Amino acid sequence: MSDLILAVDLGTNKCRAVAMDGAGQIHARAESPNYPTHRPQDGWAEQDPQDWWEAMCVCTNQVALQVATERLIGVAICGHGPSHLLLDGDGNPLGKALTWQDTRAGLKAEWINRELSDDARYKALGVHLPSTANMGPSKLLWLRDNLPLLWERASAVVLPKDYLNLKLTGLVTSDRYSLKSLVNSHRLKVDRSYARHLGIDPCLVPKIFHPWQIVGETTRSQERQTHLPAGLPVTAGSIDAFAGILGSGAAGVGEAFNISGTTEIVGMFLAGPPPRLPGILCYPLTHELSVAFAATANGGASVDWFGRTVSGSDDLTRWYDQIGPLVDGWPRKPMSTTAVFLPYLGGERSPIWDSQARGVWFGLDANMDQDTLLRSVLEGVSMSVRHNLDWIADRVGIRPKSIWVGGGGGRMAGWNRMRADVTGVPLKVPNQMDASARGAVAMALVALGRQPDVLAAASTLVGEAQRIAPDSQAQEAYSKRFEIYKSLYPAIQEQFGKLAEIRESEVE
Repeated sequence: MSDLILAVDLGTNKCRAVAMDGAGQIHARAESPNYPTHRPQDGWAEQDPQDWWEAMCVCTNQVALQVATERLIGVAICGHGPSHLLLDGDGNPLGKALTWQDTRAGLKAEWINRELSDDARYKALGVHLPSTANMGPSKLLWLRDNLPLLWERASAVVLPKDYLNLKLTGLVTSDRYSLKSLVNSHRLKVDRSYARHLGIDPCLVPKIFHPWQIVGETTRSQERQTHLPAGLPVTAGSIDAFAGILGSGAAGVGEAFNISGTTEIVGMFLAGPPPRLPGILCYPLTHELSVAFAATANGGASVDWFGRTVSGSDDLTRWYDQIGPLVDGWPRKPMSTTAVFLPYLGGERSPIWDSQARGVWFGLDANMDQDTLLRSVLEGVSMSVRHNLDWIADRVGIRPKSIWVGGGGGRMAGWNRMRADVTGVPLKVPNQMDASARGAVAMALVALGRQPDVLAAASTLVGEAQRIAPDSQAQEAYSKRFEIYKSLYPAIQEQFGKLAEIRESEVE
């Protein structure tokens, strides 16, 4: 029997886990119920770390019923981010975590932008990273100034997957990509002058690893709850977006990816060291390759929102299965009566980086039904993918040769056809959508010494892929609508700010 790696993907809404072998075959699969995101005020988005732990235990128990845990040779966890949790000196959570959807720290982000130039932040972090409300420094400054009693007890800041690693190993650790807004990604430590300027104690940052390094082993104290044996090596892992990039199937220069989850992660691989591109995240991967990518904050989240509020579905997994045949049956050419949708439901990350932006339906009329509105949401998310991909391609001077699709949104064939037509780039769709799990397993294979690098490891896990070519007529029609899409935000950008002022005054 083959050795297996347990890959845990802690998403924004639920936890998933697979037991995968070194060839990419899945031997066990598990999924937890949804856990809540608490939103006590506008712009706030909090989660209870106990919910993460219980969700992972549900998954590991399900896996243990499907395969003998003696076959497991390692554990690799990825999770949503940038989401931040403070721990006390004993490793206990100090309140709830502020998730990546939390935008309460907007004023702190503005202060950082005034105090530290782009050049200063680049020198400190090694990557170009805009200062936004959901990044670590902004959130930490908000916690420091608004919850001083909690702040005084803080001993470390971690991400969701780090908390699960702590529960498994008893060790507080993180990785260079997850804490990218606090740690220099090349030197794997905090730039002390940067931290001092921000007023953040560098000691809050735990020991930093590469994602494909072992951080510890599972302890006996976790066995009863997880049903995982003690002594299993645990990989540092990383945020789910980065894991999804590694496991997408893209691996060569000019190959692009679109990880379609709660967010839409889109980018491409480049030759050589990472370039400095304002508004784009660029990281080193191997000696030969780097990656440039961007994120739509509310990709699948926009579709989930539609399901909850417009369709009234209380079971989004079932709703996705129900709308799949509808979407697959749509004609490829867009309908002239479909509204244009901006998926900025809780602010937007790249390419506009505006936490005050909000969703827009432009061009509504009384003849539009629920199916038409759903199509406009899927088109809007697809256009956000093109917006980011064009933004990157224009700056690096390389047009993508293909786009590898992963994540839950890639399950709908009709939506994949739409992505190909909107972007004008052929899509490659693997048989399994578990891109983040594949990326996590690839990290573990390198950490365990079974593969030389993560991209080589990931390439052995992907398997066959379906190719979807753009339809020329649909592509031409979508390009006209895309020009309208791009023009909307600049036209109403100022109004988003005014609306934010009204919201803030009402809270006061």
